[in-house]
Amino acid sequence: MKHRVLISPADSKLIDSLNDLSVETVFTHAVDTFIDYEKYHADMQILRIYDTVFVYECVFEYYKDFLADYNVVICENPQKEYPFNVSLNAALVGNKLFCKESALDNSVRKFCVKNNIEIIDVRQGYTKCSTLVLNDNSIITADKAIYEKAVINGINALRISSGNIRLTGANYGFIGGASGVIGDTVCFFGDILAHPDGTKIIEYIENNSMQWVCLTKDALIDVGGFVLL
Repeated sequence: MKHRVLISPADSKLIDSLNDLSVETVFTHAVDTFIDYEKYHADMQILRIYDTVFVYECVFEYYKDFLADYNVVICENPQKEYPFNVSLNAALVGNKLFCKESALDNSVRKFCVKNNIEIIDVRQGYTKCSTLVLNDNSIITADKAIYEKAVINGINALRISSGNIRLTGANYGFIGGASGVIGDTVCFFGDILAHPDGTKIIEYIENNSMQWVCLTKDALIDVGGFVLL
């Protein structure tokens, strides 16, 4: 079956590589409320939990045809200032949702309560950006608070060094925004072995019985990850 992902159009090499892997790419629509380097980031605009998709009202019309197979919840539009811009920036790990709880969209909160999904509160509002979720029980992150909360909650976690990931317009990007997972394969948006912790990251992935692929030979770049549709 051909996979489909929602991704920023920022890097044509990434798009070409995904298409070469028979992955259909749907480009994100700009959210003008966000600062420039966040406007097209998928992990800022849409949150998928199982077969339900939470999406901002301002981009729903653009995405609705691609979301026909999902239960869709239209959310209140984000604000520009942090943390009111990260209401959908949460990382689902098994039945736990990591997020900055005070910033979480209320419809997501209600869904979690109804569906017995535990909300794990962390200080980092850019939770999804900061977290590469390998599977229901394993993550990779450079964020100390996310790492510690994961360990406390019985989730396997690898903590890596901060930085070494490009994010145009910012000092550096994050591992969650520079990668995505399709099935048992981790797709890196650049050369993971050029990262100082690259070997350690690869070993961790392989110890989780997963594969990996570098979509380009360039330095890792954060384009907001992708949302698997």
